[in-house]
Amino acid sequence: MFCVSTTSISTAANWYSPVTRLENKYGGKWYNTTVGLFCTDSAEAALAASKDGCRMFFAPSVKTLWLYKGTKKQKFDARNDTLERFFRLMQSGWKLGEKKAPPVPKKETEFQQHLNSCKQHPKLIYHGVMERQGYKVHTFRIEKTPNNGFEYFCNKIRKAGHQPNVKTLFHGAPFESLNSVLERGLITNRSAWKKGLGEFGKWRGKYAPGGLFGPGIYFGELQKASSFGDVIFKASVALGNSLTTVTSGSCQGQMGDQYQSVHAGRGNISGAWGGALVNDEWIVYDPAQVILEEVWLLER
Repeated sequence: MFCVSTTSISTAANWYSPVTRLENKYGGKWYNTTVGLFCTDSAEAALAASKDGCRMFFAPSVKTLWLYKGTKKQKFDARNDTLERFFRLMQSGWKLGEKKAPPVPKKETEFQQHLNSCKQHPKLIYHGVMERQGYKVHTFRIEKTPNNGFEYFCNKIRKAGHQPNVKTLFHGAPFESLNSVLERGLITNRSAWKKGLGEFGKWRGKYAPGGLFGPGIYFGELQKASSFGDVIFKASVALGNSLTTVTSGSCQGQMGDQYQSVHAGRGNISGAWGGALVNDEWIVYDPAQVILEEVWLLER
């Protein structure tokens, strides 16, 4: 970085110095790059040699230096400025820092933005991170769950002679749905479609009034829910008496008063859809059957 010729050394110090004598006299680490030229990366050693009368100069490869003084910093252009000014800055308290400009901080990733947004949300309390089914999951407890009549629905089922059959299930959604779900709770596809909302009626970029099994609220295990987005709503769902179906299409006409939900088993579905389910699904058609408990944010 800093260079001095043997001619300059012999003139100023009256001796022809090898590397070891330069190090003993001025400190720092010196090395001989070419015949008659000694160099050092130590600005302090170069300053000491300069004070002793040696004619120092920047190595041709040096372009930009960064100087620091407390919390202040400044860029020194070695190509267009002088070594004398550099030494004056060092004598006034500036220290040599990085050879290059500090790296520009990376922009937050989309996931980091989502995570920070969740941490700052007034209705969410951050619990921590855990591993679940191959996913890194950040969990949040919902502080104020929308009151949608869950207890009333459970009591209504009991009076009809059925057990509420409350099961912990998951509902996946894109991050853009988070605020609206925390505000209103999960609503049926048809309700979302009628109100011009896209959170639950969105299918391949288009809004639809129903789903594979009609206009309900769809749930599954974590693996299934994760295919619909990085935001997972963990919920207690009052399934009551479930109707098991083997064909796609709305099942509400078959439910009557005897059933309160639909269970679509994996691999058992046929019909116009033309495929088989990979995971189990549970569908309810009344938002009162759902109470939200936690928000899980998947870090893929």
